[in-house]
Amino acid sequence: MAAPVIKFKRGANSSLPALKAGEPAFVTDEFDFYIGLDNNASNNKFFGSHRYWTRETTTAGSAVRVVEGANNGDNYIELKSPATLGGNLTYTLPGTNVTNGILQNDGSGNLSWMAGGTLVGPITISDTTDSTTKDTGALILEGGLGVEKDVTVGAAVSIGDRLFVKGESEFIGIVTFRGGTIRLGDGDTDDVVVGGEFASSLVPTDDGAYDIGAAAKEWRNAFFDGTVEADGVNVSGVVTAASLSAPVISGFNRLQAPHGTTTTITVKVATKVSGQHRYHGSGSSSGYVLDDVQSPFLTLTPGRTYRFDTSDGSNSNHPFRFYLDVDKTYAYTTGVTVAGTAGSSGSYTEIVISDTTPEVLHYQCSSHGKMGNAVTTNSNTVNTPHAAVFEAGLNAKGDVDLGDATSDTITATGRFDSDLLPSTDGTRDLGSSTNEWQDLFIDGTAQIDSLVADTADINGGTVDGATIGANSASTGVFTDLTGGNVQIGVTGDNEIDTSSGNLTIDSQGGTVTVDDNLTVNGTFTVLGTQSIINTETLKVEDSLIEVGLVNSGGSLVAPSSDANIDVGLIFHYYSGSAKKAAVFWDDSVGRIAFGADVSESSSVLTNSTHAAIEAAGLFVKDAAGLSEVIGHDGSLRQLTNITVDGGSF
Repeated sequence: MAAPVIKFKRGANSSLPALKAGEPAFVTDEFDFYIGLDNNASNNKFFGSHRYWTRETTTAGSAVRVVEGANNGDNYIELKSPATLGGNLTYTLPGTNVTNGILQNDGSGNLSWMAGGTLVGPITISDTTDSTTKDTGALILEGGLGVEKDVTVGAAVSIGDRLFVKGESEFIGIVTFRGGTIRLGDGDTDDVVVGGEFASSLVPTDDGAYDIGAAAKEWRNAFFDGTVEADGVNVSGVVTAASLSAPVISGFNRLQAPHGTTTTITVKVATKVSGQHRYHGSGSSSGYVLDDVQSPFLTLTPGRTYRFDTSDGSNSNHPFRFYLDVDKTYAYTTGVTVAGTAGSSGSYTEIVISDTTPEVLHYQCSSHGKMGNAVTTNSNTVNTPHAAVFEAGLNAKGDVDLGDATSDTITATGRFDSDLLPSTDGTRDLGSSTNEWQDLFIDGTAQIDSLVADTADINGGTVDGATIGANSASTGVFTDLTGGNVQIGVTGDNEIDTSSGNLTIDSQGGTVTVDDNLTVNGTFTVLGTQSIINTETLKVEDSLIEVGLVNSGGSLVAPSSDANIDVGLIFHYYSGSAKKAAVFWDDSVGRIAFGADVSESSSVLTNSTHAAIEAAGLFVKDAAGLSEVIGHDGSLRQLTNITVDGGSF
């Protein structure tokens, strides 16, 4: 047997790839040997190189070399044995690391770090590591520190426990106390003097728990350039202020009167005040003042009468009225009485609130915009000119009118969950001759006394007693039928032929189905894009089957140009899902391929999973001739006449 040649994968160290588990590789520029661990380049295992040791000679001992980083050069540190030894020596290194320690030998080869000693002269520690805890920094002491001279620190000092300072302490610069509780003094005899000014807010830790000053020790004057908010104010002296603004009232209740009585509210007109009138800056510059409050919200109650006294002269030219909207598009007059002329003696506008009064009204001047505000009546009646949205559904009982003119449109986005029945049989229309509905979809029986249709497309079922293209019903029974050259049952029973020319069967749907056996006595030619043969057994007389031919005028010939498609056989099978296997000519690579899982697009196969091949041996014919490369001798499989080349990288 010809001996195979085995060549490791090889190349420059900078191109060393991720090696599979057990895969060897040799670095040709540094003479290093690697074996892969898990197909991860960072986990390639180094096994040896002459760069890391020297062998002993007759006159010199061997050495181990520790090489510097490759980007820095080829220099190394060498641990070398003496040329002559009186015996074997063993040096045992310390089990732990010590920063800046001094290594010492106990005489038996046991090395350790020096734990103590006296150092004479100044000591400089060049390490610049900052200290953030007691266990970090350039110098760490696990015990106490005694210092007989002054200590100068050029940066911050951090103390993990308490700091005791006797005598006066002076801090120059910014002093910051972080976290915990800061105490200034421990008794009422201690004085706290603040010479600077506060540059932050003063906020207590709990609401309503701490005082500023005391009954016996009051602060003198308080100066505030903002708002003072207090739950209560006790003033024992005189309050002096440049002005006192009236409070902003968000609601205005008139609920104290008994039912059936009349409550009188005094109406005046004044200039709107910013922050008090709802519509300040909009509409008229004047607004109504009700019982000395600028245009409040009104809460009125059914069963009571409310009289708005407009006799004050400021109401002149400002008629007080009620509306359904703030823009006064829809006036409300039910239960409303107007007496006299606004601004004259005895004039008023009166409204009687009942359960049918709209829930929301607006009082406004009929001559000027947005002088008043809104009214709520606590009723159950909704009367609004605005679009209404009911988020949780609507249950409308009694008669329901949708729109009051043909110009109104009704949009039903939801789905009907009930039958739609007219109020009277045979009197209501669905659509009209000029406004027809488009399409009608019914999945049941349509019972129509009379049907008039522009066209009728009946795709199934029966048509009983229908008149089709005539004035009387047809039975649907036909004898001999001819149309042009096509004749059915004319030449012979059970025969369709032509009186002249060829016969073409062409269905509107594109499919012609033959339910029984089909015998073709002549040549069977299929010129379509696909032939489907759905049989359990396919028998072919030809011993050689040709594929890949092309259509040339109705004849199949060999291709004269590269169509860039694959040619072969596809096998369908099931393994967890429907899959395809194939044996085919792979046009893209110019060889026959075996696929266990392929996909096809435009006659091009993609081999997702290559198939295994069963054979007794493998012969290859190439420039070296025809020879066996994989075979067996009856008991062992053998590689013969082959070089196993790991390749390069």
